[in-house]
Amino acid sequence: MANIRTVKEKERKQIALLYNNAYRTKMKDAESWAKSVKLNQTRAIFEGNRLVSTLQILPYRIWIGGKLIPMGGICGVGTFADRQSMGYTGKLLTDAVKTMKNQKQPVSILYPFSHTFYGKYGWVIGHHNRSYTFNQRDILPYNEERKLVTPASEKDIPVIISIYERIASERYNLCAKRDAKVWKKYFKDMKDNNGIMYIIRDGKKPIGFFNCRNQHANWGFKSITDVIFLDNCLAVKDMMGFLTKLPSNVNEIIISAPYHYYLWPYLKNYYIDTKMNASFQFRVTDIKQAVKARGYKKDATGKVIVKVEDKYAPYNSGAWYMEFNEGKVIKAEKTDKRADICLSIQDFSQIYCGYRKATELCTACTENDDISTDNNEKLLLLDKIFFDNPTYLIDNF
Repeated sequence: MANIRTVKEKERKQIALLYNNAYRTKMKDAESWAKSVKLNQTRAIFEGNRLVSTLQILPYRIWIGGKLIPMGGICGVGTFADRQSMGYTGKLLTDAVKTMKNQKQPVSILYPFSHTFYGKYGWVIGHHNRSYTFNQRDILPYNEERKLVTPASEKDIPVIISIYERIASERYNLCAKRDAKVWKKYFKDMKDNNGIMYIIRDGKKPIGFFNCRNQHANWGFKSITDVIFLDNCLAVKDMMGFLTKLPSNVNEIIISAPYHYYLWPYLKNYYIDTKMNASFQFRVTDIKQAVKARGYKKDATGKVIVKVEDKYAPYNSGAWYMEFNEGKVIKAEKTDKRADICLSIQDFSQIYCGYRKATELCTACTENDDISTDNNEKLLLLDKIFFDNPTYLIDNF
């Protein structure tokens, strides 16, 4: 009979075997990945003594509303090929939601192989990128006279951290706290993959950073920028001006920016290849803990009753009375009173993290006797409470 538990040290080799089988990777790589796994962060299904399916819950802290809150990062999800289509991954995800609640990780993020699959278990898109493809000739002329943009190295990590934490905490929701060790690994990965990080300064003051990853393409190179933390429009202009100076053998530039970045004003015309790409998925694992944990703006004041349906975390299902006063949570508790708004856990998660407005997601639930008809005012109130910062998160947290 299958049972769910953490993996023991004597079973570590089984993780490598599973990775080798499920990810179709070389055994050497699978063993390296398995060696780095912290066993107390695993959840796995065993058939007798055989490990057949597993995942990891990594402990992070992310900023929401300017406050750091615990987050469970789901990764390392895999099942042996001969045990797929048996519902094991779904069982692990359901178990993981309850485990994160018990570990006081009220929210979770994962990078999916399938948005639809993880959506069944309550995770939902929490961010999308706006991707621009162009070349140097498409950028408006800009003379970088002040030499603002300089390459960064590991010795600049304290500067990178200061820029990142200021912008991540003040401008965004869902950015993860990253210490010097994480940034050091990032610089190593950049170096190993022909990439460079650049710092932008206004005089001596650092005002942003971005990366350029270089890849062979069409008898030359393409430059990919997918990490962008910039203070203001001046920093954006400086970055674009720098890109005009890339060597002539760079014949394609791709910028994958947060969805609120509009780079068209820096280009000669707007008819360049522009795409929106779905990114990571987000989930509230514990409504009560989540509402109390995040930060709010000073004008977050009001009362609302939200009915949430969460099939895989029944403790979240039901009507929730939420009361706020000048950015402080007064109450977040279950109630038997009629709800103002009816939401799925996916809808609530998107509203909670600031990715979507309640007024965009919801329609009046007037046909349900449990729902009041006067909910437009309450939808606007949810916008005022939760829709504060756009979401963003560097890949791999």
